[in-house]
Parts: sequence; C-alpha cells; structure tokens
Amino acid sequence: MQPENTEIADQTAALATGNKTSSKAVWLRLAFGIGILVAIFWVVDRQAIAKIFLEANALILVVALAVFILERVVSAARWRMLIAGIGPAPPLSRFVSLIFTSTFLAFFLPGGVGGEIFRIYGLTRGTVELSRALASVFVERVLALVALGILILWGLASSPFSTPAALIYAIVLSFLAIGFACALIFSPSVRRFANWLLRSPKLAKVRAGLDKLYENFDVFLTHRKLLAWGLLAAIGFQLLRVVAVWIGAIALGLNLPFELFLYAVPIVNLVTQIPISIGGLGLREASFAALLGLAGVSLEAAISISLLTYALSILAVCPGAVTFAKRGLRA
Repeated sequence: MQPENTEIADQTAALATGNKTSSKAVWLRLAFGIGILVAIFWVVDRQAIAKIFLEANALILVVALAVFILERVVSAARWRMLIAGIGPAPPLSRFVSLIFTSTFLAFFLPGGVGGEIFRIYGLTRGTVELSRALASVFVERVLALVALGILILWGLASSPFSTPAALIYAIVLSFLAIGFACALIFSPSVRRFANWLLRSPKLAKVRAGLDKLYENFDVFLTHRKLLAWGLLAAIGFQLLRVVAVWIGAIALGLNLPFELFLYAVPIVNLVTQIPISIGGLGLREASFAALLGLAGVSLEAAISISLLTYALSILAVCPGAVTFAKRGLRA
C-alpha cells in the first residue's frame, strides 16, 4: 500500500469495523427484518414449507450451490479486470478471497455498502492504492446496477403476466435516482464545489485524495472498451444469479418457467440493496412472495425459494468466513 494512503486506509478500516455506525440503527434494521419474517411465518403454512424442503433433490441442490459459487468467482474476475485495465493488479486469487470474505460479512450488514468497504480496505492492504480501489469498486457497482436494469427490462418484457404499473413506476424512479446521483458524482461542477469545500490547508491531504480519486474516474471513462467488457461481465454475473435461483427452485420440485425468475430475481436483488434491513433479511422473503405471487405461485412456494436462495448464498461464501477467521482482510 502506498504510504500516502495509510491514513485514509486506516480511516476506512475504522469505518469497516463499525466504529462510526450507530448500534441503535443496526438493531432497528435487524428488528425490522425479523418483524417481516415473523409476519410472513404467522400466515404461511409452515408444514407445507417443511414438506417442500424434505422432498428436495439433493443432487440438483448441489448444482445450484455450484452456480452460486461460480457467481462469486465471476464477480472477482470482473473486479480484477477493471483494476488491471488501468494499472497493476494482484493475482486473481486475492480478488477471489476478498469477494468471498466481504460477501460473507455483508450478509450481516445493512445494504451492500458494508461489504464494499471491506473490499476496498482489503485491497489497499496489498499493492493497490486507495484511490484506484475506491474508483474500481464504484465503477463496478455502477456497471452492476446498469446490468441489473437491463435484466429487469428484459424480465418485464418477457414476463408471463401483466406487471402492475405501480411496480414499473417504482423501478423507473429508482434507476432515475441512481442515474442522477452518478451524474452528480461525475459532474465537473460537483468536483469544483468539493475542492472549494476542502480548500482549508488542514484538509490538503483529503483534497489530494479526492483529486486522485477523480483522476482514476477519468481514466476509467477513457477506457470505453474496458467498460463495455465490464458491463458484459456484470450482465453475465446477474444472469448466473437468476440461473442459480431457477435451478434451486427445480431442486425443490417447483418447475416454474425461467422467464418468471428472469423477472423476479433482479428486482429482488434491487430491493435487498435498500439499507433498511440486515443482509436483506425480510425484504427478500416479502419481495419473492409479492413478485412470484403475481404469477400465481403459492406463498409457501415463494417463501421456500427465498429461504433456499438465502441459505445457498451463505453456504457459497462460507470459505470467506474461514479466511476472515484466519487472516482477517490481510493480503
């Protein structure tokens, strides 16, 4: 790690360990998610769910788990591709380790931001400077959201039923807000305003760090071919998640059309990014129930798919728990 980035990286590490996170807010998010689950399990036929799982095909479950694991490896490969596209990069194994570890930790944090912080900090513990790590993760997240939007549009177009207008409006507004936020971040006016706010000599190091971050953004924006490949990789990543959930449903004996998952899974992924729950707890189950319910899927079947998705997602990143227990986020 570059010496001039030590102070900023240490601040990132402090944030990653939760020193600046309100414990009260975390408990409220946890209570919110558990509350949704309790409400769902209050009305659902729990014996029917148990029967679905008891009759599951173990071999197909293993295949679904393998696809979930492959999804993580693809995520690591596309992240390294972006880093390597604008400078030196550690070996792929380093990115795979960070992806598995940070994803496991993100299951216990609100939204996906906590996992990103762990990824950035872990990478800066190696040979990548903080500004490039930050820029790569931000660009990767933007490409992932664009890919998610493409899949949602694809899913809506191929949906086997009529989608409620309110849902379409909510999705469109969400992506408009995301696009507006990204446009602000890349705006030259915002850059100048940020530098003006940090004009104090005492904030010279922070201003220099911000300048380096924007320099890396500019480098990414000039590498259009790299961004195009990054977007294709992001679409492939999102498709793998859809395929994994679809195979999981087949393992449960729920032979539903693939188009239904192409419609539902990306929207569920978008909803679980809302930082009002811990690891999407409760939001995931409610979203699957609502979206699959529109196609006539029973509440018990939808909740079974959601629970299996959550379980396989955690199992797929369990190697990250072992790595974190042994090495933390050290390179």
